[in-house]
Amino acid sequence: MVQGLLGDQQQQEQQLLHDRSAEQQWQQPPLGYVKCNVDTSFFETQAATGWGWCARDQRGPFLLAGTNLMQAKLNTLEGEAMAIKEAMSEMIQRGLS
Repeated sequence: MVQGLLGDQQQQEQQLLHDRSAEQQWQQPPLGYVKCNVDTSFFETQAATGWGWCARDQRGPFLLAGTNLMQAKLNTLEGEAMAIKEAMSEMIQRGLS
């Protein structure tokens, strides 16, 4: 019985991972546009927030990317906003608009 429950649990987890990966598949931007994906992470014991970003065009390979770490506890929205701000600044500096 325990074996059966574990098997069911593993099957459900695999299905959930498959569903999530299908939901999170990268979509290319329209021709002439650059798309920027961002994410943030939290380091509770260090009271720090990290973020990263990746800019790609319609072909898919990344054009620019960056990461950073701040010694502050931000929330998800704040962390992702920092990533967007940093990405936009870098893209403007390099002539991508």
